[in-house]
Amino acid sequence: MDTLTDGEPGGSTPVLEGLYHNHGMLRTRLDERDVVLVSGDQGLFAITFDDSAHPRAEGPLLEAPISEVALVDLLGDGAPQLATVEPFHGNRIALYRAQQRANLLERDIWSKVWSAPAAFGHGTAGRKLRGEPAVLVSDRRESSDLRVIRRGASAGTGDEAFGDQVGVTDEPAAKGVSAANVAVLESDSQTYVAAAEQATNEIAVYTVK
Repeated sequence: MDTLTDGEPGGSTPVLEGLYHNHGMLRTRLDERDVVLVSGDQGLFAITFDDSAHPRAEGPLLEAPISEVALVDLLGDGAPQLATVEPFHGNRIALYRAQQRANLLERDIWSKVWSAPAAFGHGTAGRKLRGEPAVLVSDRRESSDLRVIRRGASAGTGDEAFGDQVGVTDEPAAKGVSAANVAVLESDSQTYVAAAEQATNEIAVYTVK
């Protein structure tokens, strides 16, 4: 990879080309590897850095048009799920679970296990809220609620926990805010959610109780 010296521009090498509506990007760890998940109309890809001089694209992990992605382990069993908004600024939220765990970066191992309607879905984040794994996602039309998706009280373990939409709760965390982006922050053992709210033209910070 070229380096910058004396203010001169360096060179660049494309890692992933031909991706349209490239809207979502997530720096995370998958299969104990540092990856950047990148989404677009052509699906969800992982950029890996095993050779730091030559990152490369793996996938697509999912072939559906995807606007945003989050990674979260709703069951707390060490098997992460992919949470997506589909398609671009989409009309649904979906959870995918790997049906085999040999290599989570392979094709054809992720299956949709849950979905729900959305209205211009946006601002997706997967984090723990007071120790409980959850997905935050906002509708930016209709109700414009900031929603929290988490494991329901009736959920079992393993694949059956997601069968026929059983075991997942989807509730408003803040109503009518139309959040464009959200972030989960930790400070002094307290969890906060920061939201860029289109409805109020402000950045709001919520305390998670």
